[in-house]
Amino acid sequence: MFSIIMNGTDLTVSGISPKRIELLASNGAVVADCDYSSTLNIKHLPAGVYIAKIYTTDRRVISHKILR
Repeated sequence: MFSIIMNGTDLTVSGISPKRIELLASNGAVVADCDYSSTLNIKHLPAGVYIAKIYTTDRRVISHKILR
């Protein structure tokens, strides 16, 4: 079980070990990403709907809709 927490400026993933986190806009473009970190800075992004793609160290890919 994992959770995604947003506090306004950061998106934090807990409960899994992310290898990479990508945040995609509705057009599919990657608007933010980070490697080997569980926290992604999102303060520069406007309000909208995004897809978080989380690549785990055990080779899973988890997608989750994010509302900002």
